[in-house]
Amino acid sequence: MLCLLRGPLRLAGALPIVVAAALWSVAERPHVLIADDGGLVGIMGPEGRALSRETGGGFIADVWLENDGDMAGHEASARRWSEPVEDRIARHPFGTVEIVHLQGKRAAEAFGRCTPGQIVVQSDGDPVTGDCRLFHPTTLKQSGSVALWQAEDGIRVVTDRDRSGRRLWHGASPEPAPGVIAWLSTSGSVPRADPAR
Repeated sequence: MLCLLRGPLRLAGALPIVVAAALWSVAERPHVLIADDGGLVGIMGPEGRALSRETGGGFIADVWLENDGDMAGHEASARRWSEPVEDRIARHPFGTVEIVHLQGKRAAEAFGRCTPGQIVVQSDGDPVTGDCRLFHPTTLKQSGSVALWQAEDGIRVVTDRDRSGRRLWHGASPEPAPGVIAWLSTSGSVPRADPAR
C-alpha cells in the first residue's frame, strides 16, 4: 500500500505496520523454552534469553532470539546462563525452582536422582529418577517443544501439540492431554513427569 497508493491514501499503508509493531511489543514471550529434542533450553532474564549451550541447536536458538527481538548471537546468549556448565550439566534458577539441563548420556548418569523443586530437561540417556518434573526425549517426541510461563499461582506449561494439534507426521503415539498440561507448584514440590507417557 505504501508503494502503490498515491496521495493521502498512501499513509493508510503505515497503519498495519504500526499495529503490528504495537502487538509485537506487548506480546508476552515464554519465560522458558525447551527444544523438541531436549537439546537446548532458553530462560528469559533481565539481559535477554540465556541459552544452556554455546553450540548446537543453532537454528532453534536463532529463531528464539529473533522472536525475542534479541540481536545477541548464540554464544553471547549462552554467556548469560547464571551458573557454569559442569560435566555437561547446566543449572539455572527459575523462581523458586531450578532448571537443570542434562546434555547427553554421561550427564544423565553423573546427575543421579532429581529432587522436588527441580525441572529437569534431558537430551539423551535413560530417564533420571526422582520427584521432579522431567522433560525427556521420549515425552518431548509426543509433546513437541515446550514453553513455561511463571505465574502467581505456579508455572504454566504449554506444548507445541497444545497449540498446533496432531499432524500426520507425528506418528501413531498416544494423544497428549489437550490444553495446558500442568500447573507446577513454585512453593516446593514439582509434580513428576511419567517418562513412559
